[in-house]
Amino acid sequence: MESQKSQKFENIRLFGIRPCSLIDGDGMRYAVFFQGCKHYCDGCHNKESWDENEGYEKPIQDIIDDIKTRKYFIEGISISGGEPLLQYDKLLTLCKEFKKQLNKSIYVWTGYEMEYIKKHYPELLSYADEIFDGKFEINNPTKKMYRGSNNQQRWKKEGNTWGIID
Repeated sequence: MESQKSQKFENIRLFGIRPCSLIDGDGMRYAVFFQGCKHYCDGCHNKESWDENEGYEKPIQDIIDDIKTRKYFIEGISISGGEPLLQYDKLLTLCKEFKKQLNKSIYVWTGYEMEYIKKHYPELLSYADEIFDGKFEINNPTKKMYRGSNNQQRWKKEGNTWGIID
């Protein structure tokens, strides 16, 4: 029991938080931006989030507690970066605790593609409801919602099956 409790209070290194966002997914969302990225996409709009040593630390439970104060106003949590999968254990703890304590939707943005996620980060697929995958490509513009370039896919889970939408 002690290991579970200490995990809840583990710190995540963050670039920032937007407690009420209408641009980071469907409906009002609590947006969490992880610090650190190794994709180094040309034209990235969060370039300041690349350095893993920058940003600030915040306990996972503090994030959950803050979300609870807004639970009647938000549709779910949106997790981006930087690259959230660089802090995979902490990402997983945040997702597990969020589902356990609030049971709302979880959207995750990552530069990795779904096949890579399935192979290397399969447990995330048990908690996320939507995943936006693929590196940002500055020369590949898009009009798709919530994506920066046309190569990026929006995956949605229906039951235990993942499929691409819009």
